Amino acid sequence: EIQTPTMLTSQIIAVLAAVHCIEGRLASRATQPLRTVQHGVQEVGPSVDTTERETGTAAAQPDGAMLWVYNCGDNQTEWSQLVDYLNITAKPAGVTSVSICAYRIETDGSFGYQTAPYGPTNCGQNQEAQAALIRSTGLRQYPLIDCHAGVDAVRLMLATNESRGTFISAALATMKAHGYDGFNLDIELSGTPADAALYTTFVDEFASALHGAGGALSSDVGSCGMGHRDYIGMRCAEDYRTSEIDGVMTMGTYTHDLSSFKGGVAAGLAGLGLSKYVVGVDTGSDGPSYFEYLTSVNVTRVALWACGQAGCLQPEFLAAMAKWRATLISEDL
Repeated sequence: EIQTPTMLTSQIIAVLAAVHCIEGRLASRATQPLRTVQHGVQEVGPSVDTTERETGTAAAQPDGAMLWVYNCGDNQTEWSQLVDYLNITAKPAGVTSVSICAYRIETDGSFGYQTAPYGPTNCGQNQEAQAALIRSTGLRQYPLIDCHAGVDAVRLMLATNESRGTFISAALATMKAHGYDGFNLDIELSGTPADAALYTTFVDEFASALHGAGGALSSDVGSCGMGHRDYIGMRCAEDYRTSEIDGVMTMGTYTHDLSSFKGGVAAGLAGLGLSKYVVGVDTGSDGPSYFEYLTSVNVTRVALWACGQAGCLQPEFLAAMAKWRATLISEDL
């Protein structure tokens, strides 16, 4: 069947509308309270041919937007729409990568597949099975590693040089085996200053290992307007800005209020600097106004968080993103 441009546009909009964030209720055995934050994703790192990963190095971070897909099981609408999307050649201008919720930190601190109830049990297997197809479309792949096993699992992984090294080695082997371009960390758990110090060490070790294999690492934070020592994460200016990480996305910029959005972006730029900052954009927001502002402050990378409801992503948002991307390309030339 021959598909018309109108049919392709309809499919693209349906796929993007399906890319969304969930609010997780994370179980923990630790005494520290957990914080639920809406998830975001980001665009980092270049694509490197798998045959060169052993000696490759991470180049400058590319511009563009990343799609994040959480419901990636065989019978999940989002996954089936993504597969349909990958089988057509037209892609929304500016979208350069995808992050599928494939992996997690296991209860024993090891690297493993995402599992129920926070994701279908076959998310990781689906990601791996479709990796070649995704790569053939030109989209880079940064699978997500989350924290749904709880804070104790994260602490087991962080505890020693050996435990961190074992986790990083397993992730690195997975990246090489499937031709990924790196990983995206989403550790949305509260913790102690000691946790944060170890996490900071882990991020630098993980990023350095990925760089040595031609990959890149990104991470998510709530906002740069607050400290993150209670978030098992790192603080923007004090930690992330001087770390080896390639990109940091602020989920606090998911807002339909333009003034709040501008304030969040300003805080992110001040804390992270332009070279590391990736702005989270709610696709249900006023696309033209948001992308005009991002153009005015020279932001070249965004993370797309869709509302997950049919029709929530409007054509004008896609058009505004395409114009933003075209402006960046023109200025680069």
